[in-house]
Amino acid sequence: QLGFSERLGQVAVAQGGQSFLGQQMGQPAAMSAMTADIVDSEVQKLVETAYRRAKDLTQTNIKALHAIANALLDKETIDGEECAKIIADCEAQMYNKADAPGVTIPYQVAGSV
Repeated sequence: QLGFSERLGQVAVAQGGQSFLGQQMGQPAAMSAMTADIVDSEVQKLVETAYRRAKDLTQTNIKALHAIANALLDKETIDGEECAKIIADCEAQMYNKADAPGVTIPYQVAGSV
């Protein structure tokens, strides 16, 4: 309902939900179709960026991921300190990139975003 993007600026968008048997019929739309398309586009961009970042982070730190998985297979549970130690031992990198456009999304070709 609330959002901020360079394209839209700071916005508050009311969502009326789906109309049921004419409920809200005759009432003006909360936003124009063009605005709804822009909102959909911005949301898609956020989701795709998050996917690429998560995939890149996972691939970059696969050694730590496997070490944590093995520890969980051995012990079933690990605490935060043990998890942090495993991450440090594997020299996992913090993710400070804005995005990883080279990482493909399953239903898209690289560079088409």
